[in-house]
Amino acid sequence: MKNRISEKIQEFLKSKNKEFEITRKLVDKKFAIRFGAIGLSFIFLILNLAMEYLTKLPNLLIGGDKPHIFGFLNFTYIISYFPIYFIVFIGFSIVYIKIVLDIKKSFNEIEDGQKGTARFATREEIAKQYRAIPIKDAEFEGKGGVPIARGYHIYKDDFGNAKKEEVMYIDDSSVNNLIIGTTRSGKGETFVVPSIDIYSRAEQKISMVINDPKGELIAMSKDTLEERGYEVLLLNLTEPLNSMSYNPLELIIQAYKNKDFGEAQLLCQTLTYSIFNDPNSKDAFWQNTAMSLTNALILALCEKFIPINQEEKITMYTVANMLTELGTVYTDNKGVEKYKIDDYFEKLPMTSVAKMQYSTTQFAKSNTKGSILVSAMNKLSMFTFEKIAKMTSKNSFNLKDLGFKNGKDYKPKAVFMVTPDYDKSIHVIASIFVRQSYYVLAKNATLSKNSKCDVQVKYLLDEFGNMPPIEGMANIITVCLGRGISFDMIIQAYNQLKTLYGDDAPTIEGNCGNQIYILTNDDETAEKFSKLIGEKTIVNHSRSGEMYSMSKNHTENLDTRRLIKSDELRKLKEGEMVVVRVIKRSDKNGNKIVPNPIFNSGEHRMKYRYEYLYDKFDNSKPFIDIKVESLHENVDYKKLGFSYKDEEEKKEEVENLNKRAEELSNDNLNKSNEEKVNLEESFNEKEIIENESIKTEDIKENQPIEKEMNKEDSSNEKETTKVEKGILTEEEKASMIKYLQLREVYGEQEEDIILNAKTIYEVYEQVDDEIVEQLKVLLKKAR
Repeated sequence: MKNRISEKIQEFLKSKNKEFEITRKLVDKKFAIRFGAIGLSFIFLILNLAMEYLTKLPNLLIGGDKPHIFGFLNFTYIISYFPIYFIVFIGFSIVYIKIVLDIKKSFNEIEDGQKGTARFATREEIAKQYRAIPIKDAEFEGKGGVPIARGYHIYKDDFGNAKKEEVMYIDDSSVNNLIIGTTRSGKGETFVVPSIDIYSRAEQKISMVINDPKGELIAMSKDTLEERGYEVLLLNLTEPLNSMSYNPLELIIQAYKNKDFGEAQLLCQTLTYSIFNDPNSKDAFWQNTAMSLTNALILALCEKFIPINQEEKITMYTVANMLTELGTVYTDNKGVEKYKIDDYFEKLPMTSVAKMQYSTTQFAKSNTKGSILVSAMNKLSMFTFEKIAKMTSKNSFNLKDLGFKNGKDYKPKAVFMVTPDYDKSIHVIASIFVRQSYYVLAKNATLSKNSKCDVQVKYLLDEFGNMPPIEGMANIITVCLGRGISFDMIIQAYNQLKTLYGDDAPTIEGNCGNQIYILTNDDETAEKFSKLIGEKTIVNHSRSGEMYSMSKNHTENLDTRRLIKSDELRKLKEGEMVVVRVIKRSDKNGNKIVPNPIFNSGEHRMKYRYEYLYDKFDNSKPFIDIKVESLHENVDYKKLGFSYKDEEEKKEEVENLNKRAEELSNDNLNKSNEEKVNLEESFNEKEIIENESIKTEDIKENQPIEKEMNKEDSSNEKETTKVEKGILTEEEKASMIKYLQLREVYGEQEEDIILNAKTIYEVYEQVDDEIVEQLKVLLKKAR
């Protein structure tokens, strides 16, 4: 109490307009009531004293008792002389009310919200509107939420003593959040780490995808998250050999294998958008054509390798390598310079989806085409780096597991994407991971009964403003909440969104229910957020008069003032935080509220991690000590390459073997016809007619002759086989086996495989067991 009084006195003494402050007190409602009560009590006491003298005056004249000086404390007069007291009460009330109204008219606050009504939410309002959880350690019921404010909960212990418990107020509704915090503003310490702590302590745990630019977050969180039941995964772009395996083409491969070619094309477009899109580009032609070219290459690999069950060769390294091989120029027999890539796609069937994607590049002139190839290779070159090539050659994680349970032993996932701050060229892989994982989650949510993920998923994207743009982000942010997916995006300034997403930036901002300000040094951002907080009405005081005159005229006029000016926002103290929450329109009990902004300052400022979470999130653990199992560490990525020369040699050899197979087939048919004629000549028509007159028992006797004839026929076939065996030399046999193997490697349309296999089977069925086995395998695959 003494401290509060002292603070009030000091506040008053520091005021620059003490006189106006006094007049404000005179018209304050509480002050008026208290002053009136004191005045009325004083009148009654004076009246009591007057009654004491009036009633005892006669006795005083005849020498009786004198009036007692404490007679004013005799309240029995009120009952005895009630009418007099009532008249005095009425009179005093009329006079007092008249005085109060006059003072109010002269000195009342004239602003009264005329030019702005904004104010900060009180602590009492915050307690009614948000759920309070223990600030650390203890698990709590329900699900987690974004930290909104810090405060204290007053309760009584078993002995009736008042206790104060520190709590965190969280917004556990489905909401996207935009956090503004410049470098070294404490955003990781006051927001990111506390968020991870809160979500992992909740009884209903969610999965998290966390952008971790320096690897600090996984280093300090991994042990604690695993203790709390999480499966921690690492997409490590800083050291790709110590990382989960992630093939960005996996979704495309699966769609193609399911013969959903339209879906495969759409997924290609989504992938290449992330790689090539540049919102600041003045000419979108180059990036659009590079996207179409890369789409064509990806689909061409699918057409080539999926039918022969070699989808492991469909990687981004192979795509880049294929472009390198086919991107060169050669001179044909007519002396015309041509691109190898044109020849490759020209030979594909008209129904090829890859060929259709290539059309935009095919129609370009030679010089333009060269620029398109260079533009595409410029972006794809990152996938030729040895470590990146290995990491993207396999897939060790099913993206669906982020939001859908796959058994009783399911654990929520925490995926940390570590991106090197010294090499932004490969950051796009993190953006691709976000986009593809969202695609899988949203698609499966759509197909589920409640249209939501089994497990809620939070994308906690630190340094979102430095990540390459995510394809369709404006659309994602508008619909994701209904799928059980939400985003916390941390930027340094609003212009980062504008730079990355152009005209879509306002849509992204507008769909963030909470905008949380920590600190910025950008004038435009500070001004915009200050305006977002709102304005209040203030009274400006002015004074006029001669310089040395003691008589001055004081005037008041209305004006507006931001709750926090932009320059004040740039000077917030450590831990101070402002929250604008436009969609929070009801409290915990469903009552309608006005979502006034929240200012966490003073004793309610947000604490830094090291102040209360140091034991669970220890930042002394180095990122280099984090080790994960890697499926791709020993992959020979060079075997995934595409060789145009080998392709041409395979085609030539297959053509030669086709010709040889046709020659052998014709030779075999001629020999078979000759054997058939010789066999028929051994049984003339006359012998057949005579046999018809033979009796039944003679027929039975002749059955052995028929058997002998069958034996003879079989013997002839064997002789034929011996002859046919003479057709194939050992060299030809080896070539035929190689031919069959080439069919598997090179691949054909299904109908062609069956046709060729049947042709060879008819010719060589009895020739060699090894060839027969090869044919059977080929036919089985073809069918």
